Amino acid sequence: MALPGISNANEFYSAHYLESVPAGDIKKVRERWAEQAKAQLEADPTGDVSTPEAQFKALRKPWQKLREAEIGITEEPAEWLRLQRELFFQPLLEALGYPYAPKDEPVLIGGEAYQVPLLGEVSNAKGEPWLWVVECFNPSDKAADPLELTITTRWGCQIDDPSLGTVLTDGDGQGSESWEELISERIFGQEIPPRWVLAVSRDQLLLIDRQKWAASRLLRFELGTLLGELARHEFGPEAGDRARCNSDLNGISSWRSKSSAS
Repeated sequence: MALPGISNANEFYSAHYLESVPAGDIKKVRERWAEQAKAQLEADPTGDVSTPEAQFKALRKPWQKLREAEIGITEEPAEWLRLQRELFFQPLLEALGYPYAPKDEPVLIGGEAYQVPLLGEVSNAKGEPWLWVVECFNPSDKAADPLELTITTRWGCQIDDPSLGTVLTDGDGQGSESWEELISERIFGQEIPPRWVLAVSRDQLLLIDRQKWAASRLLRFELGTLLGELARHEFGPEAGDRARCNSDLNGISSWRSKSSAS
C-alpha cells in the first residue's frame, strides 16, 4: 500500500499488515470517533466538536502559516523556535490529544544527568513513561531529517537551565549529538525508558517504537506532502485528504488509542 508522504521505514509495519489489515482498522477507528463526536454533541449541542481526523486535516493552515512567517527571518534561532512552537507544535499536540508542555527533561545515564527538550509526555497506569514527544528544532529554512538535527543550547532556545543536566555541545551553542544518538543513548538508555517516541520537527514527524528501534524501523510523515501545497496540487484534493487521513489513522491516532488505554 503506497501512501503519499508516509514512509514505512524498514517495515515498521509488515507488508502483510499494510496489504490486509489497515482498511478494517481504519473503519473501526472512524466509527468510534463518529460515535464519540455524536455523544459529545448530544451532551453539549453548542460545543465545538470535531474528530481527531478533522483536527489533523486542519493542521494544514497553521503549518502553512508557519512556513510563511519564517520567510525573511535572520539567523536568530530563538525567533525560529518561538514561531515553530506557537504556530505548529502546540496545535499539533492539541490535535493529537496530548497536553502541550514544553520542558527540559533530565535523564540519568550511568549516574550522570543529561537533558532533552520535550514538547509533551504521557505516562502509563504505573506512572512510568509511555510516550515522549521530543522537540527536533530546525533553525533554518531548509528541510532536514529530524534524526540529523541537534539540540540548540544558545540563550533563549531549547535549554533554559544548564544545571538540570548536560547537553554535549560543539562550543558554538549547538548540540554535538544528533537526535538519532540522543534517542538511542539518552532516551532509550534510561533505566525506565518510554515505549514510544514521537519526534516532531517542522518538516517531519517520526513515530518510533523502542522495540523496533534497534532495526531502524519507524514511520516517517513528510509534512510538506501531507500538509503543504503538494497535497492539493500534485495529488489532487481527494488524494491529499486521503493521504493526510491515512497518516493520522494508520500511525499517530491509532497509536494514541493504544497508549491512552495502557
